[in-house]
Amino acid sequence: MTQPSWPPLESNPNVLTTFARELGLPKEYQITDVFSLDLLMMIPHPCHAVILLYPITEKNKELKKIQQETSREFVFPKSLYYMKQTIRNACGTIGVLHAVLNNIEELGVKGWFKKFYEQTIEMDPETRGHTLEKDKEMIEKHEEHSEKGQTDQMDPEESTEYHFVTFVCKNNNLIQCDGRKETPVFCGETSPETLLEDASLYIKEQYLKRDPENLMFSFMALTHVPEED
Repeated sequence: MTQPSWPPLESNPNVLTTFARELGLPKEYQITDVFSLDLLMMIPHPCHAVILLYPITEKNKELKKIQQETSREFVFPKSLYYMKQTIRNACGTIGVLHAVLNNIEELGVKGWFKKFYEQTIEMDPETRGHTLEKDKEMIEKHEEHSEKGQTDQMDPEESTEYHFVTFVCKNNNLIQCDGRKETPVFCGETSPETLLEDASLYIKEQYLKRDPENLMFSFMALTHVPEED
């Protein structure tokens, strides 16, 4: 059976925020750029999820093997929402889903997100991925927002050289959700108050130090919208 393929979403907080709000994220929340991992005080707290876009290189492929091995015996919380990526180039959409659906109660999420969550909560990760493949509303929204941003829309049959993953806090565990891996990845301890700082430290130690010459990383956070003065 041929793997379905979608055009990728741009790593653009404005595009991803609009995309998420049209699917049910309340307007009080946003996906915002993290311009520097050393200036985290500029990001509104609390942070509900961190989304990392990284270049696919041989060094990061080595890390993938290490992560899967170290997480194989970890018992992940039942409250963790995790799904496999069964659609080529859909990692941006999967990243947003992992960020929002792991905070569905805290954020008061409605609309498509809530409907899909209720439809798939009892499914295994693989079945969740295949259910997404056939969701007509998501297919339309993804197609619409893949045309937005500053770069030309990519042919869905081409494979992108970048990949989105999401970090969330569950039961004070820092967990990376990456639909291409066999399981989620246990990354250490954290808390709802320190998720941004702990995820940033993990990214520095495991990604940036492993590939220090590569500048093609980007970071975003799911936070509330700051109140105007």
